[in-house]
Amino acid sequence: MADAMVHISRDFPNDIKIRGLRVLIDGNQVVDLLYGRTFQTSVKPGPHVLKVTNTLSSKELAFEAKEGQTLKFRSGNKMPSIWSWMLVLVCVAPYRVILEAVDN
Repeated sequence: MADAMVHISRDFPNDIKIRGLRVLIDGNQVVDLLYGRTFQTSVKPGPHVLKVTNTLSSKELAFEAKEGQTLKFRSGNKMPSIWSWMLVLVCVAPYRVILEAVDN
């Protein structure tokens, strides 16, 4: 039985480009992803959970990996609104994780 491939990139144009993202598959950390980087790993066919966290905000996606399949995801850190920049001035960082599956 051939493994499936999971490919995750951090390339959203509106990413704030700070703070690494911890990427976990089935609860196991696989990489600390910086802006502009990509990561690829193999997984066994079957159900899995992809979690991305910046330790302040997290997103999870459940997915089903099929034999020989390549699954692609994008993630990043994003400010929720223009007013959030005001909070940065008082040392509060309200950015949140974004995570989405990419059409294969």
